[in-house]
Amino acid sequence: MKATKERGDTILKNRYLSAIIYLAYGLLIAVGPQTLFKVCTSEASTMKCYWTSRGEIGVGVLFLFNAVIALVFKERQNQRLISIFGFGAGILALALPLYLIGGCGNSKMPCNTTAFPVIYLLTGLVLVYIVLNVVYLTAKIKVIKPGKRFENF
Repeated sequence: MKATKERGDTILKNRYLSAIIYLAYGLLIAVGPQTLFKVCTSEASTMKCYWTSRGEIGVGVLFLFNAVIALVFKERQNQRLISIFGFGAGILALALPLYLIGGCGNSKMPCNTTAFPVIYLLTGLVLVYIVLNVVYLTAKIKVIKPGKRFENF
């Protein structure tokens, strides 16, 4: 009985930790470029970094959704799939400023000196956590052997 309780506690802690990390990252990546680490502002024209920050709002919403479903689904297999989905969304968060939309051409602009480096740092940390979480969950998942599927029923 004790092993089952410990296993349940571990799954619970992993779910909550993942949900907290996804929630914090989602909020920071969605709201940060507009408030905390602002991108460039110009009344004359809309710059590329403005559109990148708008795209990051979408990525933030994906991570907020990821946090909610991490709390809803309890099984390790589902937690691993949620983490893999988060990895894809994290790659999208990196791709928006690096390849898809980009930022200002001037390296001294706020988007290149503050906003994008913070996005890269936060995303890098989240991606490292996700990779470690997928490795951890994969190691903890019990593989069912083909001939043993219905042995417990």
